[in-house]
This record gives sequence, C-alpha cells and structure tokens, in this order.
Amino acid sequence: MLELLQQRNLYTAAAATAAATAAATAAAAALAAGQDKLAGAVARRERSLHPPQHPPDVAAAVSLSNDARLLARLYPIQTSVLLGFERARQLAMLSPLGRRQLEKQCVKAVSEDLLQFQQQQQQQQQQQQQQQEEEGIREGEKATAATAAAAAAGGGGDKRRREERGDTCLLS
Repeated sequence: MLELLQQRNLYTAAAATAAATAAATAAAAALAAGQDKLAGAVARRERSLHPPQHPPDVAAAVSLSNDARLLARLYPIQTSVLLGFERARQLAMLSPLGRRQLEKQCVKAVSEDLLQFQQQQQQQQQQQQQQQEEEGIREGEKATAATAAAAAAGGGGDKRRREERGDTCLLS
C-alpha cells in the first residue's frame, strides 16, 4: 500500500514536472513573439505550489500546454488566445480544494452584485415614492389655496349682493 502511494506521488511529481516544462516551453514561445509580460506571468503561475493532499489535475494541464505549443507552431498566437489557454490551464491545474474555493468566490461575488442591485432598486423606489408624496402635497396645497382664494373672493361678492337687494339680516 505504501509503495502504491509512493508511486502515485512520484507519478504526480513527474507529471507536474512535465506540465511545468510544457508551460515553460509555451512561455519561451511567447517570449520569442515579444510577449515577455505574459510569458513571465505564465512562468510565475507554473511555479505556484499545491498542497500535497490536493494534487493538481496534471493530465489536463499537459494536454492544454501541448495544444498551445501546437498552435504556436502553426501560426502566431495573439495575446488574448494565450490568455485563454492560460486560464483554461489554471483551472485544470487547480486542486479540488482550489476549485471549491474558486466556486465560493464566484458565488460570493454574484451574491454581492445581486444585493447591490436590490439595494439600488429599493433606493430608487423610495425616491420615487417620496417625489410622488411631495407632488401630492404640493398639489393639495395649491388646491387648498385656490379654494380659499375663491371662497374669499366669492364670499365678499355675496355680501355685497345681499346689501344691494336689501335682504340684509340684522344678525349678519
């Protein structure tokens, strides 16, 4: 049993070395194409370590590196294409623990975005309600003022008419 674990660890280490070699070759190809910053980023990412209890999925990373090298031989690779291969390779190299952490980060980011969106919508609705209430109050004040002005203007005219007709009451 111990021998099997040691063989597995040796195989994982050999596969990781092969992946590092393939990525280094891709980095060298990127350097030759004048993309030294990208090549440096690829090389730095290759040197990142994984916890021993969560080994990387090396086979997928090696196949992606081989695909990138094959494409580099066929035609000049643009930076965006290289970045796409690098992203896919990084996802393949992630350990199960790393994948879970990435999923949690994505879920957290999406949740925060949704919460911000909901808060913005609630604020907009509250502002609209306040504006509608203020407009209603203004219209009510205008209507009250108009009614009071009409009553004041109309009330004085009625008294004059009564006086002209002689219908004045002693109590009024």
